[in-house]
Amino acid sequence: MPIRDFELYHGALLTKLVRSDRPITLRMIETDADDCWSAYTVDDLATVYAKVRGHGNFSESDKSVEWVFTFQPRHLDDLRRLSEQGDVYLALVCANHSLPKAIPGFIPFSDDWHAVTKHYDRWLAVEKSLRKKRTGICFLEPGEWNQCLDLATARTQSIAVEMSRGKSFLVNDHLRVPQNRIDTWTIRKPSNAHCVSCP
Repeated sequence: MPIRDFELYHGALLTKLVRSDRPITLRMIETDADDCWSAYTVDDLATVYAKVRGHGNFSESDKSVEWVFTFQPRHLDDLRRLSEQGDVYLALVCANHSLPKAIPGFIPFSDDWHAVTKHYDRWLAVEKSLRKKRTGICFLEPGEWNQCLDLATARTQSIAVEMSRGKSFLVNDHLRVPQNRIDTWTIRKPSNAHCVSCP
């Protein structure tokens, strides 16, 4: 059975969350592969709600890439419900997997060195372009994504994430988020946690 894009993208997110320097307990609480989203609990303290966009729009003028994540009313309901249980972090997986239409599947064996070189050069050009594709995970804290989405409104909303080389993510043209935030994120006690036993 082939690996779906959804599984690859969420694998990238899980790899970032489950780092060897910080052992955690991770549990998928719900998912919809067809709609490319999932929710995970981390150490039973917080929820990471993940959405994926497989294609970004490349801007030739400033070499940036922008992804637009759509939140249907049912997604907003999910975020509202999960937020009532604890802190929810939003992981927006910004991928770019659009391959050129004509990728040489193999380099044919030939006595004609020029023919072999032509195929090899074409393959190197494709590989180089794929390496330059910008991808990342824009990791929003509860107070940040709440500035972008209105959970009280039952209408479709979106979050736009722009990425430029060497700069922070730009979210909805007003919020700056470090590209490495998910690499340094440590879970905190939820803001709505109650003290069970205090000295």
